Amino acid sequence: MKTRNTKRPPFTRRCDSCSAVAVGTITFIAVDGEHRYAVCLECAADALTHPARQVRLRFKVTRTGAEVTRGLIGGAA
Repeated sequence: MKTRNTKRPPFTRRCDSCSAVAVGTITFIAVDGEHRYAVCLECAADALTHPARQVRLRFKVTRTGAEVTRGLIGGAA
């Protein structure tokens, strides 16, 4: 009798902007508060390259814990 493999593959988060695999979380810190989104590497690079005015960005990689920030100094939005 054959045994069946019941182990499921690990859950992978998807990017909130596109359907690629998310590698981290990007946080937009604005006047109205913080907004967090799961992002893939391409969407994170695009957001960090072309940031919106009066917004601070923080990108944190899930696996390594590395963090990149960009925007206004002191966190003031």
